[in-house]
Amino acid sequence: MKRALPLIFAALVACSSGDPTASGPSLIDTPGGDSPPTDHPPLDPTKKPVTSAATQRVSVAQLRGAFPVILGKDVNGEDITWMVGGTPALDKMADVLGEADYAYVTQDNRDPSALYLKFMDDAARDVCDRALVADAARPKAADRVLLRFVEKADTVASNAAGVTENLAYLALRFHGIKVKAGDDTRIAPLRTLFTAAVTAAAASKPVTAAHITEGWRAVCVALVTAPEFHLY
Repeated sequence: MKRALPLIFAALVACSSGDPTASGPSLIDTPGGDSPPTDHPPLDPTKKPVTSAATQRVSVAQLRGAFPVILGKDVNGEDITWMVGGTPALDKMADVLGEADYAYVTQDNRDPSALYLKFMDDAARDVCDRALVADAARPKAADRVLLRFVEKADTVASNAAGVTENLAYLALRFHGIKVKAGDDTRIAPLRTLFTAAVTAAAASKPVTAAHITEGWRAVCVALVTAPEFHLY
C-alpha cells in the first residue's frame, strides 16, 4: 500500500496541472476563443459576427420583476405593477400573454403578437400613471422615479439642461442604455415627444404643471412600449 501512494499522488498532480497531454481529466484555463456547448451545431468561422440566439421578447415572469424595479412604489408603498380592477393583471391574464401553466402548456409563448402589444400599451398607461401620482407626492427629487432631475413646472424652454438630464436618466432606467454626454441621438426623439405632448395638452392655453405631467406621461409610455423594453 505504501508503494502505491506515490503513484496515486503523481496521478493527482497530473490531473490538476492543466497539462492537456496528461492522462485523465484536466483543467485548461488558457483562453482559446469561442467555446460553444458540446451539443451546439457547427459554427461557420467565415461568417462574422457569429450568433447563436434569436431575438425574443421578455416573459410574463420577467415583466412581473421588471415593473417594480423600474417604476418603484406607488403612493401606498406597494410595488408598482399593472393592475386591472384591483387585481394584478399579469397574473389575471398570464395565459393570454403566453405564460405556461404546466397543466396544458409547458413552454412560454414569447411571440410578439398584436394582442401582446395591445396589452402592453394598456399596462404602460397604468404603471406610468401610478408612478407619476407617486412622484407628485414626493417633494425631494432624489425620492422620485420619473421626475428625478426636474420639477413639475420644468419644460425645455425653462430648464433644457434638466429635461435632457432627466431623459438620459430615464433611458438608462428603462432600457439600460447609458447616454454619453453630448450624444443627442437617443434623447432628441424623447425631447420632441415631451414637448409635443405638453403643447397638445395645453391646446394654446398657458402651460401648467398638469400639462407638463402629460408630457412625462407620454415619455414614460413610449419607454415602456418601446422594443428595447421587451426584446433581448
